[in-house]
Amino acid sequence: MRLAIADPPYLGRANRWYGSGRGHRGGVGRAAAHEAASEWDDPATHRALVERLEAAYDGWAIAAAADSVHV
Repeated sequence: MRLAIADPPYLGRANRWYGSGRGHRGGVGRAAAHEAASEWDDPATHRALVERLEAAYDGWAIAAAADSVHV
């Protein structure tokens, strides 16, 4: 049995924490910059990840913010 756990940048928050966004309180807590961070602010990127998980694994879990679970 193949299982997976995915922890992508949360939808709508990727640029803030991993891109050129402001982080928290003017940059406190920002992670290392990632040039493709803004791609994760697109719901289609998250849907594609779920499709890949469904195709490749018998079971999977994904970390997500409560307000993006509907995607």
